Amino acid sequence: MVTTAELIYPASVDELHDSVLRRLDKQSPVCVLSADEELAAYVRSLRRGCPEWKVSSVQGTDPKAAPTDFGEDWKLEGSQWYARRVQPVSLGPAACAVTMKSRGQIANLQVQEARRCAQPAAGWVEVRVHAVGLNFRDVLNVLGMYPGDPGQPGTDFAGVIVQLGEGVSDLEVGARVFGFAPGAFQGYVLARRANLLPMPDTMQLEQAASMPSLITTVEHAMIDCAQLRRGQRILIHAGTGGVGLTAIWYAQKLGCEIVATAGSEEKRKFLRRM
Repeated sequence: MVTTAELIYPASVDELHDSVLRRLDKQSPVCVLSADEELAAYVRSLRRGCPEWKVSSVQGTDPKAAPTDFGEDWKLEGSQWYARRVQPVSLGPAACAVTMKSRGQIANLQVQEARRCAQPAAGWVEVRVHAVGLNFRDVLNVLGMYPGDPGQPGTDFAGVIVQLGEGVSDLEVGARVFGFAPGAFQGYVLARRANLLPMPDTMQLEQAASMPSLITTVEHAMIDCAQLRRGQRILIHAGTGGVGLTAIWYAQKLGCEIVATAGSEEKRKFLRRM
């Protein structure tokens, strides 16, 4: 392999992350050599977050044998090397649906034109989805690692109402809402009225789609179950995660004493600044 990039050989995602942080200011070309799909996925995420930084990956039992110059992502399957490329797709103005032909790998996901739902039943609402909150459950679903049949991926979403079922009188067509619905990646979804909330005018759709699971988890755990009150002490694990940050915010508003855990010194410093 001929390359002008710096070659690094991380043994884990944590080691790769530390290497990235040390090079973040300079952002010289880097090529990550490994036999780990997780590391290759990290590189792709890094490239999306830092598009000006030339970062590549080579994945195989003998990464140095990849037939590539710097600038591609290569993976060895059997005796053949394959280059992974992302091709832009023009989706047009139509609503899109993300479906999977089978479970087992992310590559099974397909983008198609969304189809409208049937007339909503009484107490239900049809919503055109504009943003979906991606949860770890969705990843396990697509990979076929979730127990039972979780249905189509996607639960948390935000969008615009296009149809109302009988008895729904406190919402109107065109209103922005967020909440829960199964198969939220389908582009159009049917949702129970009880699972929807109107969006504040100042909130973006992407922000709203990230909130339903976080808010309901914290509300059920801290209000319904623990019945947390002002002045009490609460232990919050994984404080820098989505649920953890939401729980800390709520406990602060309530006036509780907070003890939180985090997996690295960097995360603990972040929590101390809250």
